[in-house]
Amino acid sequence: MKKAEAIRSSPTINLKSREDIIISYLTIYVFKTNVKEFGDAQIIAKILLSHFPGSEISFDLGDCDKVLRIKHHGNFASQAIEIVKQHGFNCEELLD
Repeated sequence: MKKAEAIRSSPTINLKSREDIIISYLTIYVFKTNVKEFGDAQIIAKILLSHFPGSEISFDLGDCDKVLRIKHHGNFASQAIEIVKQHGFNCEELLD
């Protein structure tokens, strides 16, 4: 797997005015966590959604790494890690 910030989807184009076109890419980050319970995953996902509105967040609790995936615009990995840690769980970015 490539480093998470290098995994990108198709660009999203936001048109604010005729002169101002903003192109942004959705970035997918993958994290190893110690979240084991479905209820905890729901709470963490809800908290992350409040910080990253419009993102796609999923947990794979069946995976040995209890994987958390977040698809959102920009570079947000360190912020996501800090949020998860503030709620009592381990979280680290999975790299290649």
